[in-house]
Amino acid sequence: MTSNQAARRHGPLLVRSARAVVLAVGIAVVGVVGGLGEVPAAGSPTSGWLPPLEPLIVVHGFDPPAGPYAPGHRGVDLAAGVGQPVGSAADGVVSYAGRIAGVGVVAVVHGRIRTTYQPLEVTTTRGATVSAGDEIGRLDQAGSHCAPDPCLHWGALIGDTYVDPLHLLNPGPSRLMPYWDVAARRLHPPSPTPPQAR
Repeated sequence: MTSNQAARRHGPLLVRSARAVVLAVGIAVVGVVGGLGEVPAAGSPTSGWLPPLEPLIVVHGFDPPAGPYAPGHRGVDLAAGVGQPVGSAADGVVSYAGRIAGVGVVAVVHGRIRTTYQPLEVTTTRGATVSAGDEIGRLDQAGSHCAPDPCLHWGALIGDTYVDPLHLLNPGPSRLMPYWDVAARRLHPPSPTPPQAR
């Protein structure tokens, strides 16, 4: 294989890998910024944890890295449709709401725990107090971990340590769906549902 053929073959992969590194560094920065300062009492979870979207269909599970710079999957990917509302998993305070490397990201602090959500069309603002289930954004296509299919990447940290966000939820059914089944969901994505009255 010539160097030109190799460049054509591996070019898109290198671009995606570079984007992933930039996004991971950006999320780490959000983690540092989001961890500063005291969280008001309103930011501590009082009503339990909820999935950020329904139905809860796990496309790619949590795979913790062996070290801070090692490969891994620092969260879970949840199947969803573009435009589907995404809610805060618990009561908290929004510590970041904006774009990192062109991808919409929201981070919410819940006492010692911080959750992250991407890719989103962000509908909240930094400093906003949110309750469990409150909309913080709508799923965007750009930056999907499941590209070309849409999905929500949901992360959780305690301090600087990533944890499996599914462990935050009360025991209940969740379904692990093989990645190749997600392609079928593009033809029939979940319909965006209006937020329920609280």
